[in-house]
Amino acid sequence: MTSPTNETCQLMFTSAVLNSTAYDPPLMREPSVRLHLNENFYGPSNKCCAATLPHDPAEFSMYAEGNKILEDALAAHHGVDVDRVLVTLGAAGALQQIFAAALSPGRSVLIPKPGWSYYRMLSMTMGGAMRDYPLVAGDGGWSVDYERLTSELEAEPSLVIINTPHMPTGSTVDLQEILQLARACPHSLFVVDQAYYGYADQNELEPDQIEDYENILLVRTFSKLYALASQRVGYITGSAAMLRQIRKLSPLFGIPLTAQRSAAVALEEHEYYAKIAQETRKTRDRFIAAVNSTGEFLAYPSKSNFVLVECLSRSSEHVTEHLRGRGYSIRDCRGYGLAHHVRVTLARPTMMETVAELMLERFNQEPEFGANRSERIG
Repeated sequence: MTSPTNETCQLMFTSAVLNSTAYDPPLMREPSVRLHLNENFYGPSNKCCAATLPHDPAEFSMYAEGNKILEDALAAHHGVDVDRVLVTLGAAGALQQIFAAALSPGRSVLIPKPGWSYYRMLSMTMGGAMRDYPLVAGDGGWSVDYERLTSELEAEPSLVIINTPHMPTGSTVDLQEILQLARACPHSLFVVDQAYYGYADQNELEPDQIEDYENILLVRTFSKLYALASQRVGYITGSAAMLRQIRKLSPLFGIPLTAQRSAAVALEEHEYYAKIAQETRKTRDRFIAAVNSTGEFLAYPSKSNFVLVECLSRSSEHVTEHLRGRGYSIRDCRGYGLAHHVRVTLARPTMMETVAELMLERFNQEPEFGANRSERIG
């Protein structure tokens, strides 16, 4: 049987899907240390690993019958009613359900720029109108341009995406700012993507703080701090009425029981994960200081498990290729519209010392940039 022709596809699928581009994760085919995917190099706790094993081999042939195990655990952990929690297939699955429930042709979504391309892909496949608000670089790091954001909110977009800590800049949005914006714009649904929750040392919005807000949803994942990326576990917290509608788009039968149990155990392993977060913060500070020591790079302050670095005297492509040649994959940020930046995942301290040394060594002399930093940021 031959594959469908383009003409057949045009008959079968919506123009929004046909005109969109599939999300292409930056996987590397050659072996290297993966400092480009923001994975957790410490791994899950031993108890979490043990929980990924089935209690009975028969579980492999049985449907999970919902997400009760994990949703009950999450409700108890956050001190909210269980109907205010919805388990999803990772944060990506949560976003997919929210976009599908709230977005359609004629409705709009407001997303951060720079930002995760998955937001744009979801917007396009749902046929929604995309607008963006900028983050800008300053002396203290990156921050939201609130004047532009406030201006865009006057059009009452259906969805507003706030990513905090933000990827790829590592900056955060103050929780009081989020609450104030939601109060001022009751007809917009604010989706707070907290995939990198736990790496900031303070000022993170919690589920019990939004109980009086019908128009705020928090999205989290167990892939980052909890190091359960392969288990594909995420969740949404928010209004029970909102989650009832979004639940209609959930995968049948729920996520695997082993994934639910490992995530539930992770919630109990507070001391283990608090230690990882603390170690990551210390490593982050040392890495930023080391990279900034020569003036060839500008590593920005970060509240996540990665650091955005501006290349002041070498191109981002040259830096990325140099590291790859030495066995380390980092992310060239040109795809985010950041022409002279790379993003580096934070691993264990010794490895990050090596990475900083490799970035700073004088490699394959290349013509230095003529433009100064202020001319390139925008």
